[in-house]
Amino acid sequence: MAVAAGALVASGPGQAQEAPRQAYNIEAESLADALRAVSRLSGREIMFPAEAVDGRRAPNLVGIFTLEDAIGRLLEGTDLVAVYRDNAVLIRGRALPPSEVVDRPAGTAEVLVTGSRIKGTPPTSPVIILSADQIRTAGQSDLGEAIRSLPQNFAGGQNPGVTITASGTNQNVTGGSALNLRGLGPDASLTLLNGHRLAYDYSTQGIDISAIPLAAVDRVEIVADGNSALYGSDAVGGVANVILRTDFNGLDARVRFGAATDGGLAQQGYSLVGGRRWSSGGVLVAADYSHSTQISARQRSYTAAVPDDTTLYPAMDHVGVVGSARQALGSGVSVDVDAYYSRRRSPVFASFGDDSYTHDGTRISSETKSFGVSPRLGIDLFSGWHGDLRGTYGFEHGYLLTNYFSGSSLFLVAPVHYENRLKAVEANIDGGLVSLPAGMVKLALGGGYRSVGLSAKSQSSIAGGALSTVIQFDKSQNALFGYGELYVPLISAAQDAPAVERLSLTAAGRFERYDRFGSVFTPKLGLIYSPVPALDIKASWGRSFKAPTLQQTALSASAVLTRASGYASGYPAAAAVLYSDGGNPDLRAEHATTWTTTIGLHPTFWGGAKIEISYFNVRYRDRVLSPIGVRSGSLTNPLYRDLVTLNPSAAQIDAIIARSPAGLVNNTSFPFAYANVVAIQDNRYRNIARFTAKGIDVSASIPIDLDAAGRLLAASSVSYLESAQNTVPGGAALQRAGTIGNPPHWRMRSSLAWTLGSLTVAPALTYIGDVADNRSSNAVTVGSMTTVDLTARYKIEREGPFHAVEISLSVLNLFNTAPAPIAVSAYYLPAYDSANYSAIGRSVGITMAKQW
Repeated sequence: MAVAAGALVASGPGQAQEAPRQAYNIEAESLADALRAVSRLSGREIMFPAEAVDGRRAPNLVGIFTLEDAIGRLLEGTDLVAVYRDNAVLIRGRALPPSEVVDRPAGTAEVLVTGSRIKGTPPTSPVIILSADQIRTAGQSDLGEAIRSLPQNFAGGQNPGVTITASGTNQNVTGGSALNLRGLGPDASLTLLNGHRLAYDYSTQGIDISAIPLAAVDRVEIVADGNSALYGSDAVGGVANVILRTDFNGLDARVRFGAATDGGLAQQGYSLVGGRRWSSGGVLVAADYSHSTQISARQRSYTAAVPDDTTLYPAMDHVGVVGSARQALGSGVSVDVDAYYSRRRSPVFASFGDDSYTHDGTRISSETKSFGVSPRLGIDLFSGWHGDLRGTYGFEHGYLLTNYFSGSSLFLVAPVHYENRLKAVEANIDGGLVSLPAGMVKLALGGGYRSVGLSAKSQSSIAGGALSTVIQFDKSQNALFGYGELYVPLISAAQDAPAVERLSLTAAGRFERYDRFGSVFTPKLGLIYSPVPALDIKASWGRSFKAPTLQQTALSASAVLTRASGYASGYPAAAAVLYSDGGNPDLRAEHATTWTTTIGLHPTFWGGAKIEISYFNVRYRDRVLSPIGVRSGSLTNPLYRDLVTLNPSAAQIDAIIARSPAGLVNNTSFPFAYANVVAIQDNRYRNIARFTAKGIDVSASIPIDLDAAGRLLAASSVSYLESAQNTVPGGAALQRAGTIGNPPHWRMRSSLAWTLGSLTVAPALTYIGDVADNRSSNAVTVGSMTTVDLTARYKIEREGPFHAVEISLSVLNLFNTAPAPIAVSAYYLPAYDSANYSAIGRSVGITMAKQW
């Protein structure tokens, strides 16, 4: 269901008061864009099936009209009619008998703009919308590629192409793709499917967004602003909501082939979508299979010094299935269910020796299987109020097999099994409280229960030896929560207030109680002020939080005896330090304060044009990490005084050893003796770091009607980021943005899409700014990367056997730009910043699709 939404500022038909009138100046354009423009200007929610308006044009709409007159003029001469229900307008075909029109059509009960829990309410934070059609026009084959192209998102973290030797929190283990807004980490950005949560991926508490087949997706809505007041834990950097197709009727089959021109990444993909809708509901099933080969060091000239088999981009084999069904039961009751299944296999190889297959190094093979189901019951209650009851059950099973090679021999085998679990139930209601001159005051209330679990079982053996099994942990974390959101329209256009076209306030708050660390309350306040119809000023302030991951709380603590000479000089040869790291059951929630201010310009004389400028600020405290990064000098550094125990007693040493399941690991060449232990260093996870991020986002979307020469859509998004981190209290803030392994200061993506009839040609330019390599005292600049993509799509419209066949050709990184080189400490490390710059190079893909 394509949806345009705005604030409710006018009363619907049939009410006693005179219908308000609004000035419109909309040029002739597509009917879909014209209806969205009317929705934005009138403040009324207008819903319509995409195929009902596809290919239709709307006439000029210039003058002062009521909403009914404005919509009537746009629909004049078509077979479409407008049905006014409560606070929304439904556009439907005349062929549908009136008896089959329900007050809340099947599939529309969940029409929400991400960033608000109240239907029909505009969010106070900017929303980035990526439609499936836009993603395909960009030449991207899955949601992982789509989010990595966003300037507001960092491609580091859990993403394919981040090499296994990358530093910091960047890691590529399962081949999944996790959202990482503002570079705050994949565990601090929340991903939803149709508004409900998914089971976590691996142990880092991220979500693999690429597990959702693109074939099933209608759009992705992303709010890069703190949203814990509405969605709870993890929404510190923001939230992405993947919205499935609901109003699909027919069959859609697609085949895709592609490869990188320098070698590797040979891709093949197949998808099939089938859907059927009827007057009171519908069903959709989508299946997707994709396979791609790895990119090896031997296939890129700038990694010639790296052993040949080292993986730069992993091979992947993925199967994804999504099902969605909706049914109206009559009397204002509806049910729906969303379900998905995903299986991904990916090997990664890092080598440290000669170019034979069994040289020094590691080979990691991973397989993940995930499943989720979320049923929902919707009920129309009274006076426009609506209630929902939903549940979610999901899990992810993972298996990692790591083989360690030494010389030509396999010497260690280390399998790991893990499982993420999710169970949740939630109930909510929303509706109008009281009618003000500016519109209806609305309220949403909800609450529920959520449980997440993580178990990990490690197995390791010397090659040829007996297999030993150690259960690392099996933990869960449970939470009860309740939330509320209030929308208050203060002034509307109908009141003719001087210098105020619209003024509204929102307030939200969420309370969560966890069985592990106690309670958290997160508020959020928002404001929208429009001095004139073409200008919106939005502001939001709020607090967000992230629960510590179960790995951080439950990971086994270590007790390792190391030489004191590694910490400082002057110690006797037999002096030792007892070092401990791992999980910490006493961790608390991480907290953040965020605020965003946005200026949005959408000129009435240029229908569909939009420019937004946003300033964002994030202050993130109590971040969990292991505080000591460098051992040298750490025993006497005053910043670490709470982490170091000098001249420990035998009882203190025994306590450290006792909490380690593996007991004492002696990494010195001399036997353990209490008298030789000069210090204990406790480097377990702690709530100790502070992180700040601030910057500016600028986005623009400008449609240009070329009359007989077609239509042009120009779009651009630019993001500037500054960020810094204090590792320990009292320590100096270390710059993060603009340094190697972290997001650059500048990122940009600009595109043009020219459409003439059934042909679309779309070039795009992506810029990833330079970063400073500050790993030594002499920092050097790592050059930026600018790439150009080109995609062409053509759909055959004439009747015949090839009717509705579409062919797409894409060339990504058209000029084969390579990442800038960096210095490395060993020859086996790839000499480029894989967290920021891709080794794929030029890739060519062709997609063929057929609809029935």
